[in-house]
Amino acid sequence: MSIFKYCIVVLATVSCMVATAQDGIVERECWLDNNFAARQAIAASPATVDISALPAGLHWLTMRVQDGMGVWSPALTQAFIIPHEVESSSSTTIQRREIWLDNNFAARQTIAASPTSVDISSLPAGLHWFTMRVQDDLGLWSPALTQAFIIPHEIDASSASVIQRREVWFDNNYAARQEIGNSPVSLDISSLSAGLHTLTIRAQDDLGRWSSTVTEFFIKPHAVVEEDVELVNYCYWVDDDVEHAVAGTLPVSGKTVAGVINIDMSTLPSGRHTISYMVGDSKGAWSNHLGVVATMEFFNGRGDVNSDGDVNIADVTAIIDYLLTGEESGIDIEATNCDLEGGVDIGDVTALIDYLMTGQWP
Repeated sequence: MSIFKYCIVVLATVSCMVATAQDGIVERECWLDNNFAARQAIAASPATVDISALPAGLHWLTMRVQDGMGVWSPALTQAFIIPHEVESSSSTTIQRREIWLDNNFAARQTIAASPTSVDISSLPAGLHWFTMRVQDDLGLWSPALTQAFIIPHEIDASSASVIQRREVWFDNNYAARQEIGNSPVSLDISSLSAGLHTLTIRAQDDLGRWSSTVTEFFIKPHAVVEEDVELVNYCYWVDDDVEHAVAGTLPVSGKTVAGVINIDMSTLPSGRHTISYMVGDSKGAWSNHLGVVATMEFFNGRGDVNSDGDVNIADVTAIIDYLLTGEESGIDIEATNCDLEGGVDIGDVTALIDYLMTGQWP
């Protein structure tokens, strides 16, 4: 009977399966200070990298990973600092402060304790850099700290301005800049290689003044090669009983399939259950490659004659009352078929009593 069967409707696309199968990481590489030739393979993170040979100061650690299809990820780089060794255990104090503008170290100047004023009147409008470092009483200099700041153009308040022109370029290739219209606008990136890129934009007003440039990073992903595979297999288990998972072949196969799998739930205890399932393709990849398994809940109503959500002695009484009176009011006729023999008779009463005593259906 339908109450003791459960159906899984499998609906999936093979393109998702193929993309998923490519995601497994098989190799990891890292290198220091842009020295790609000295890259080294590392184990799964967390991993230890030897930096004992590096001098004190600012350094760069770069890492990339490779998937099972041989595709490398974009490289990810992080800065880190190896501090100078302090040979004295005595506490230190700041004795000297130096600053310079726009990387002009030769024109650095000593300043007093902050806050202090810095003369920038001679700088032109636009983007600039302010750098500072301090020295302690042991003669050790701190790492230099740099901050960007902008000196705005003087605006002629007598005339309002509007944007008249817009330019964009990719990957710092200013020579290949192109004019664009009002945003939003589409840009052709078909000639760019897969990986990390930058997009820079600036605008010009009706007075001929250019804005500061704004740069954003974006990633062009590698093209996913869709293999000629089909969905062919299924696997399911009930509740947490993965050990007794059932696997089989789908009733139909294809890149997109829909099929019905009949599952016999007649021996399950009455009550609420969960069924977990996944599908597999002809290359052996399963839909739970990233650890995600599809689940659904269902209720096995066998023996719940009075439909109160529980199976107990009240259901035995309800069957007996039905057998004596023939009155169906307040009972679920399908749930009375406890012995799965069809119809309602004393055998169903016996099967229900056995279930209440043993916790298992005969």
